[in-house]
Amino acid sequence: MKTYEALFIFSSQHKEAELDKVVDKAKDEIVRLGGDITGTRVLGKKTFARPMKKRDTGNFIRVGFFLDASKIDALLARYKLNEDVFRVQITVADPTKMVVDKVEDPVEAEA
Repeated sequence: MKTYEALFIFSSQHKEAELDKVVDKAKDEIVRLGGDITGTRVLGKKTFARPMKKRDTGNFIRVGFFLDASKIDALLARYKLNEDVFRVQITVADPTKMVVDKVEDPVEAEA
């Protein structure tokens, strides 16, 4: 399995609660193909340099994951069918710099 990072752009029309559901759906596609999610980072709502398909903003989310290299094309095909995903870019990630969810240490949380 290789280490990948996906940058998703979702429509800015989604409210925060709806956005969480849409992101979970996108992550479920990775898991369905046998991948493991390492982390998610919300980059926020950003303005495009120029309008795309009559839209000028989008919600940017970065997801780190492990997946077999032969399944990337199938994953991209699934995202093309998903109307909630405006754009997606998948790159091979450097394992030392990839997105990882931080697990809070209970000892540090109490201090």
